[in-house]
Amino acid sequence: MPDTLRMQLSRPLAAIRDARAAPAGAMAGPVAQAVSVVAELRDLASMLDAGLLTREEFDQMKACLLGS
Repeated sequence: MPDTLRMQLSRPLAAIRDARAAPAGAMAGPVAQAVSVVAELRDLASMLDAGLLTREEFDQMKACLLGS
């Protein structure tokens, strides 16, 4: 059983190891894009909390960011 589990996890663990070893600015395209979307959502939430956006505006912008 441990060998089977080790084989199943080898690829994901290698990806994690490689990501940790990569320079900070060298994130892969999809990962960098996901991080960017999260940062933009965080900014939108801050603007909503500060009263700079209405809930409707926030929901529209969030849907646009998420591709919904």
